[in-house]
Amino acid sequence: MDESVGFVGRDAELGKALDALRRGNNLLVKGKAGIGKSAFLRQLYERMAEDRLCLWAGDRNAKALLLDLIEQTHDRVGLAVPERLLAPRIKARARREGRVQWEWVVKPLERATTKDLAAILVDSLRDRGALVLIESLEVAPTLAELFADLTETCQVAAAMDAKNRRVRIEKLLWQFQVTIELGPLTQAQARTIAERWLDESSIRFHSARVRAAFLRHVAQDSGGVPAAIKG
Repeated sequence: MDESVGFVGRDAELGKALDALRRGNNLLVKGKAGIGKSAFLRQLYERMAEDRLCLWAGDRNAKALLLDLIEQTHDRVGLAVPERLLAPRIKARARREGRVQWEWVVKPLERATTKDLAAILVDSLRDRGALVLIESLEVAPTLAELFADLTETCQVAAAMDAKNRRVRIEKLLWQFQVTIELGPLTQAQARTIAERWLDESSIRFHSARVRAAFLRHVAQDSGGVPAAIKG
């Protein structure tokens, strides 16, 4: 649905967020479940990635997320992989060809500990001016520690449920200089989303009056929450 309707509303919030990031601040995006925090971060990613190194930290378990971030880093700027993790033939091939292919190192990395992976990621991103966008701070302790380390090495924008009271992220929150809270969309914006979706769907109505009633109910009953509009 997001692809078909595009990004609706949030112009003021988006402008404030982009300004904060361009001034070098870490950014926290808050809001209740379904309000569109991930879509908002995606917009920031697309705009900021035009002229700087941006990484996307999706909502995944610790090892899968670390491997994904490491692969993104490898693709963009290369990795600082400790030689002890690499087989002699891989080291020899890398010296011979002057580069390291991802397929050469993925197996050793998959066998590495999360501690080693976190160290590789942080070392590889040091002094790169990277922006890491974190889809959710609803994470286990291992990832909370990683995110804390990343805030000391990179600029960070992260999303958090407004009701999050987890103690383990308290030490993270003070490192965000700017907070933006996303509220419900207006009824007009909710209707625009529904109209765009209808334009891409195969649904047909008996009359324009029925269609208008459908759109009115979506705009009213969803409460301006994008997930509810989609539902």
